[in-house]
Amino acid sequence: MAVVTVCAGLAQVSEGPAFTLGLLTVNPTPAGAERVCTGYLGESLQLLAAPEAEADTIGDVMEGDHVTFAHEPQGDWQYVTVTSGQAVIPQSDGWVYLPDGINCTEFSG
Repeated sequence: MAVVTVCAGLAQVSEGPAFTLGLLTVNPTPAGAERVCTGYLGESLQLLAAPEAEADTIGDVMEGDHVTFAHEPQGDWQYVTVTSGQAVIPQSDGWVYLPDGINCTEFSG
């Protein structure tokens, strides 16, 4: 098990369906590289439309999901895209509050 503190990275832009469908109320800023948490370990996390606790829920991160970080954080808020299993097309995306980082089986990037 790896405990990773998420920090700003450079990104290869990857947006998910919420971005494409216009569900976000705050759009993310692409960074210059991508970091991936493979096999998220933990309880379900809500993905929100904006980096604020009162924002609408637009998706979830579930145990075992792959979580991609490719955008600039806003404080402890991260915009992420989520895929599950061997999927390569994001199934959900949004803002998630990660003040203590994220737990995953592997972290790359």
